[in-house]
Amino acid sequence: MKLELNKTWKLFFIVLAIALLLRSYKLNEKEQGTDEKWTFIMTEQILDGTFLQEAGSRAHVPFFYALLAPFWLLSNKSVMVLRILVVLFGLISIVLTFILAKRIFNEKIALLSSFLLAFSPFHLMYSQHLRAYIFIMILFLISILLVIKYIETKNSKLFIPLTITYIIAFYSHLFAAFFIISQFITLFALKFLKLKEINLKPIIISGIITFISWLFWIPIFIKQFQFNIIEGGIKTISTLNPIHVPYTFYKYAVAMDFSYAVKNHIYVIILALILVLLVLYSFYKIFKESKRYFIILFGSLFLPVLLLAFIGIFFPVYSFRYFSYLIPIFMLALAKGINDIKNKSLKYTLLALTLIIWLIILKVYWSVFTQFKWGYEFAI
Repeated sequence: MKLELNKTWKLFFIVLAIALLLRSYKLNEKEQGTDEKWTFIMTEQILDGTFLQEAGSRAHVPFFYALLAPFWLLSNKSVMVLRILVVLFGLISIVLTFILAKRIFNEKIALLSSFLLAFSPFHLMYSQHLRAYIFIMILFLISILLVIKYIETKNSKLFIPLTITYIIAFYSHLFAAFFIISQFITLFALKFLKLKEINLKPIIISGIITFISWLFWIPIFIKQFQFNIIEGGIKTISTLNPIHVPYTFYKYAVAMDFSYAVKNHIYVIILALILVLLVLYSFYKIFKESKRYFIILFGSLFLPVLLLAFIGIFFPVYSFRYFSYLIPIFMLALAKGINDIKNKSLKYTLLALTLIIWLIILKVYWSVFTQFKWGYEFAI
C-alpha cells in the first residue's frame, strides 16, 4: 500500500511539473488579457491609499490587490513577478483538486483530475490571468475540503478557518458570495434530507459572522451598485440570455470563443458537447453511488451558477468568467466520467482526442496572446 501511494504521488508530481512547463511557456511575452489593466490600477491604489475612496466608482474589493501590492512594490512593479505568482496559485489549485478528488473518490480519479486540469486550456489561461479568479479557486477548494472534513468528523472548530476563508473570498471578489451562499444551502440540504448528522449551531454562527463581515462593505457596495447597474457603468454585460448558462460549461470544456470555433475549429464544439454530456453523466453516476457527495458537488458546481443566473434575469451581472473558479469540480466530474467508461479502447481514445484538441487550442492561444487585444479567440 505504501509503495502504491508513493507511485501515485510520483506520477502526480510529474503532472504538476508538466502543468508548470505549460503555464511558463512564453509567459514573459503575454500581453494583457480581459480587464487585467484593472489589476494594475487597483494595486496602485492600494499602495497610494486611494482604493477605498475610488471603490464606489468601480466593482472591486481590496483583498486580492492588497495581496499583490507587496510583490508589485518589492519587484519594482514587475508584471512578470505577478504572473509567476498567479501561475503558482494555479499549481496550488491543481494540488487541492488532487486532494479533493482523492478524498471523495480514489487515487486513480484524483490523478486523472489533476492531469485534466494540467492540460485544460481554460485552467491554463486563468493560471496566467492577472485577476482574482485563480486565487478564489484556491479558497473555493479549501472551503469544500473543510466542509467535507466537518461532515466526516463533526469537528465544529473547522468553522473557524472556514469562516475566515469565506470572508477573504468575499473581499477578493464580490461574486464569491454566490459560492459561499451555495455552501450554506448545501449544508442545510444535507441536514434536512438526513443524509448526514449535522449540527446546525456552528453553521448558523459561521453564517452570522460571515454576513456581519459583509456589512462593512455595504456603504461602498451601494455606490458600486448605483454606478455600475443603475447608471450603466457596466457596458460589456447584458441581462441574462438563457444561452449564457450552458455557455459557461462549454467554456470550461474548451475555453475557445464559440463564434471563433464555429468559423475555424468546429471539432472543438463537438468535443465540448461530448465532455459536457460526460460530466452530466458523471453526476448521474455520483447520485446513484452517493447522494451526499452528489449534493456537495452539485452545490459546488451548479448552484452558484443558477443563483447568479437568477439575479442576471433582472440585472446585467452574469458572465462565465465570474465562475472560472468552479472548473476544478467540472474536471473532477469529467475525470470520474472518463474513468467509468468500461470500454478501454473508447476510454483511451476519448482521452487522447481530448488531449490533442486541447493542445491545438493551446497552440492557437500561444499564437495570439502575444498580440495587443488578443481576446477575440478566447474572450476570457
